[in-house]
Amino acid sequence: LERRREIGLLRVLGASAEREWMASLGPVRPYASTLDNLGLLRSRQERYDEAIAYFQRAIAERPNYMSPHKNLAKTYVDMGRDQDAEREYRVAIDLAPLSSGARNEFANYLLLRGRAAEAQGQFAISAQADPNSEAQVNLGNFLTSSGDVERARSAYSTAVAMDPFDSRARFGLAKLDEAAGRLP
Repeated sequence: LERRREIGLLRVLGASAEREWMASLGPVRPYASTLDNLGLLRSRQERYDEAIAYFQRAIAERPNYMSPHKNLAKTYVDMGRDQDAEREYRVAIDLAPLSSGARNEFANYLLLRGRAAEAQGQFAISAQADPNSEAQVNLGNFLTSSGDVERARSAYSTAVAMDPFDSRARFGLAKLDEAAGRLP
């Protein structure tokens, strides 16, 4: 039911954006970012074949543009095409090795498939390449799930130091404190 509401909202909000994106395709060559946006829209509407076509056109237009590769990977994940998804994630990371977004998504993909060591490596590279609270929280979540409490605490604390308002990091620290019996 929640997914249907989300799709309905996307249809309402996406309709005006879609009209603008389609108009921008016009008689000249389309921008890769426009094609990528249309691919995202189609993917969210679960119109996967159209999404793939838009992402592939964006890639053909700008082969070194990371975003359509990453978004194509997410679409393949949604379709259950794991080999294709992994290939596209790896291309995205090769194109933008410092992109914490691409690395974090790939790490979560790996983690959900039971490839914890590879996921940890991607989370760690992400946290080093682009120090930000999201990368630290992802690393903290991974370390917590693997039982490395002290390193998880360090990652969450680093996230809080970077962004004192990051509720995910504070929640992670609170869960660690609760598990250690440190809460009143």
